[in-house]
Amino acid sequence: MNGNAVTTTLAQLEEWAIRGLPAEERWRGRAAVRFALGLVPWGALFAVVFAALGQWLLAGSLSAAAVGVGSVGFVLRSTRSARFAGHWLTTSLLQSLLIPAWLLGGLQAACVPWMAACVVAATVLAGRAAGVVWAGIAMACTAALLAAHLTGALPEPIVELRVVWALAALAHSGLFAVVLAMVLAADAVTAQARAELEAARSAAEAASHAKSDFLARMSHELRTPLNAVIGYAELMAEAAGPQDLQDLHRIRDAGNLLLTVVNDVLDLSKVEADRMDFRRDVLDLHALVTEVVDAARPVMAGRQNQLITVLEGGGRVVADDLRLRQCLTNLLSNADKFTRGGEIKVVARDSGGRVQVEVHDSGVGMTAEQVARVFEPFAQATEETARTHGGTGLGLAIVRRFVERMGGSVHARSEVGVGSVFVLDLPAAITHAPA
Repeated sequence: MNGNAVTTTLAQLEEWAIRGLPAEERWRGRAAVRFALGLVPWGALFAVVFAALGQWLLAGSLSAAAVGVGSVGFVLRSTRSARFAGHWLTTSLLQSLLIPAWLLGGLQAACVPWMAACVVAATVLAGRAAGVVWAGIAMACTAALLAAHLTGALPEPIVELRVVWALAALAHSGLFAVVLAMVLAADAVTAQARAELEAARSAAEAASHAKSDFLARMSHELRTPLNAVIGYAELMAEAAGPQDLQDLHRIRDAGNLLLTVVNDVLDLSKVEADRMDFRRDVLDLHALVTEVVDAARPVMAGRQNQLITVLEGGGRVVADDLRLRQCLTNLLSNADKFTRGGEIKVVARDSGGRVQVEVHDSGVGMTAEQVARVFEPFAQATEETARTHGGTGLGLAIVRRFVERMGGSVHARSEVGVGSVFVLDLPAAITHAPA
């Protein structure tokens, strides 16, 4: 069997062993199989050596360890737990060290340093807590061997000194080789896990981009029939009698609502697919805020909300006029949605080479958890919020995407029962004083 065939066979064995493991545990399973492959040959070798020396107890202990460690793949397959397999491997290894330590000179036995391999294996395969536990067990075993030495409880070594030295040289060489195998296995498993995560991330990004690109291309196909429905409903309403007028208005309103939802989805998809252009014009922020607020006043009046505007500083901003208006409209709509009979205040000010627009409301407010995800697409504060206030949960996500593309940022702060504040931060236009 050539090298490639061996590698293929080992890879197939590894995949067979980890097949039933959860995805997040498979790297531990791979490491367990590779650790076992590094340990079993040395256990078998020492079993043969001690059998040749006539030390059947030692040979039996090492043979049992080789079988126990070698069965890690079956343990993984049957228990579907990499952590349990890690404890199994470590226990099998430790028992093969204690009997030789007892019979070959206590702390002077060359197998004692091998307990470090137990700690490494337990930590990698079963986690940090397991590593601490097994480090404590190894230290307790060391203390017990020291106590046995001090009290004279240790038996005389069962082989002569020159054989002990030969065994020590072989054991230390084996330890170095196994530790190297463990490190290489851990590095290989980590690299493979990173590669799998990167591949999954790339696939997810490609799928997301394809979705966004598809929705962005659907702009004409979705908007045209909706506009036709709304237009015909308005035309028919002009000639309709009182009995049909209410139904036609419902068709128009439903069409407008659906068109708003479609526009939100398409706007977000266009930004994600990088199919939306943003201008960088110098705008009069105060004038823009005033126009958006004035347009929103009739809607705010329907919920008995008082709208206040505070304009400070020079108010010159670098942004896309249409997108910035949409951001402010979305923030005002969001504030109005969660406030009834309260106050909504818009503050525009200069702040060290930046301009800030704050939208304050005295509405229901949000918890810290809700604030943390308020700008995520399709996020609604609660299921009750979605039922009561409606919406797609895209308005604030669009605000964040648009503002970031205009070189700015947006954040929120809130307190339940007190209200919320949304802050847009954008680059100010640089003005030069006359010479």
